[in-house]
Amino acid sequence: MAVVNSTWVRASAKATGELAKTDAIDARLVAEYAARVQPEALTPKDAQEIQLKALATRCEQLMETCAAEFNRLGTVEAVCTLIFKSILSG
Repeated sequence: MAVVNSTWVRASAKATGELAKTDAIDARLVAEYAARVQPEALTPKDAQEIQLKALATRCEQLMETCAAEFNRLGTVEAVCTLIFKSILSG
């Protein structure tokens, strides 16, 4: 399997005058484009690579959550300080 830019396939189809938009025509045009260009095939990802990517994504999510909570707590502390000062001075 290979991934190609759909704009390139569409431009190739337009250059040949094939502007109809049906699944059958699209499939034929993609096959013709692939035969002409011979894009490099993707290598399948192994289980370890998939797991590592999932862990990295989760780590990013946790860091974002931690930053949001840190910011929220800072705001809460500031509000609480103002409330306590108001109570003590009143």
